[in-house]
Amino acid sequence: HDRITAAFGKPLALAGHDIPVTVRAGLARYPENGADAEALLQNAEAALHKARNTGERFLRYRRELSAEVTDRLALERRLRTALDGNQFLLHYQPKVSIATGELVGAEGLLRWQDPQRGLVGPAVFLPVLESTGLIVDVGEWVVQQAARDLERWAGMGLKSVRLAVNVSPLQLRDPDFAKRFFAAARSSLGSAAGIDIEITEGALLDGTVFLGHTLQVMRDEGVRVAIDDFGTGYSSLSRLA
Repeated sequence: HDRITAAFGKPLALAGHDIPVTVRAGLARYPENGADAEALLQNAEAALHKARNTGERFLRYRRELSAEVTDRLALERRLRTALDGNQFLLHYQPKVSIATGELVGAEGLLRWQDPQRGLVGPAVFLPVLESTGLIVDVGEWVVQQAARDLERWAGMGLKSVRLAVNVSPLQLRDPDFAKRFFAAARSSLGSAAGIDIEITEGALLDGTVFLGHTLQVMRDEGVRVAIDDFGTGYSSLSRLA
């Protein structure tokens, strides 16, 4: 550890500037962690992946890490087929007016009906969808499904109900997000009105120049924008404004 730290102890000189460098490493030792170079590299990579998730600077390989990596890869493979296999579904959390007691809206909550594990909550699969970029296609499906359900409910007499869906920062980084959203949200009713979006407070810190424009375009079309869990993170009132 000391040798690695010392190697990066001094800042790098680049174009007249001193660039400080920090290091995070996964470590595997011969022969207990691998009998050849390929095994050592794989196990060191597994340790590094774990170190990135835990925030540790140096992490020695242990046997359980290989099982964790194997499980994650298997989960990723199953998620790649889940959308085509119609394994995702939306559960709805109702929103009720305190003043009148009437149902005024609902929030769509993504769930995965895994053939192997049964009903799975987002804490298990959402990080994998985000890290692999699958959240973009799954998020588009969420909007389409919400539009279908909203149309079905309208036919049952719930015409004033609005649905909110969660949108990830990765989706918002797409300059064409608003266009993709409206294309997915338009049902046979011919309108996307009635579907709102919820974004995380951290998404506002992205600094992407087109984010504000995207949100304004959506608001102009009748989409309401909510900041999810406001007050648990940065709590920036200026960004809320």
